Amino acid sequence: MVAPRGKGIYARDPGYYPDGDPCQYAKDLGCQFVALHDAASSDDLFKHGMDLGLEVFIWQGPAAWLPNSWERTLDSHARRANALGLPGMICDVEHAKSWRGHDAELGKLIDGIANAAATFFSVGFTSFPTWPWMRDVAAAGAPLGLWGSPQLYGVLEPAAGDMLVKRADRWKDAFGPHQVTPSLAAWSRTPEEQADYLQWFRDERGGILWQSVTHSGAILPRVGTPGWDALKDWNVDYPGFRARTFFHVVAERITHPTRLRRT
Repeated sequence: MVAPRGKGIYARDPGYYPDGDPCQYAKDLGCQFVALHDAASSDDLFKHGMDLGLEVFIWQGPAAWLPNSWERTLDSHARRANALGLPGMICDVEHAKSWRGHDAELGKLIDGIANAAATFFSVGFTSFPTWPWMRDVAAAGAPLGLWGSPQLYGVLEPAAGDMLVKRADRWKDAFGPHQVTPSLAAWSRTPEEQADYLQWFRDERGGILWQSVTHSGAILPRVGTPGWDALKDWNVDYPGFRARTFFHVVAERITHPTRLRRT
C-alpha cells in the first residue's frame, strides 16, 4: 500500500467551496489528492474528483471515531470505498479522553483499522502527534501497509519549524519512514507565515492541508487571495515525486493489488 504523495486537502461540506465543488478547488490549488467527507459528499462528487484526475479518499472527523460510533464510520467508509473504487480511507481518531477506560473497544478499533489496511490499496491513520495508542495502531496495521499522518499544525501548541518536523519522528519510526504523509495547518497564519511554515515540510513525501471556514460558511483561503497563493505555490520535493507519472500509479496498483479482508 502507498501513502499519498504530493499535496492534498481534507474537504468538508461542499457548500463551503466555490460552486459547491471541493474537487475543483483542490485541482485548482495544485493538489494531487483530496479526502472527501463521507457524510457530506455524494457519490457523484467522489466520481467527479476521480474524473478530474485526483486520487480520492474518504474521511470523517474525530467525532465520528468515538467508542460508540467508530464501527459505523469504518463500515460506511469501507462500503463506499469498495462501491466507488476508491483507493481507501483516512481514519481520524482523536479525543483521547473519550477512549480512556475503553480498552476492549480500543482493541476492536485497532483490529478494524488493520482489517481495512489488509483490504484497501491505501489506508491512513491520523491524529495529534502524542495520541497515546499510536504505536499500537501502527504495530497492527503497518505490516499490512497502513500509513500514518501526524497532525503537525503548531497552532494550539506552537513550536519552531524544525521542532514541528521532529514531532513526526516517532510516527516514522512506528509506521516506517516512507509511510508517513503529515497533516498540515492551512489556517491561523498570515500568507507570509503560511509560506514559511510549509517550507519546513518541502522534503516530506506529501502533506494534507486542513483549512478553516468563515462564519458565513466559506472555505479559507478564498481563491486568488495571497493566502491561496501561499498554498498553491507550495509543493513537495520528495525524491522521485516530480518524475511520477500515470504509469507509475498503474504499476503500483498492479504490484499492490487489493487484498482480501482478514478474518
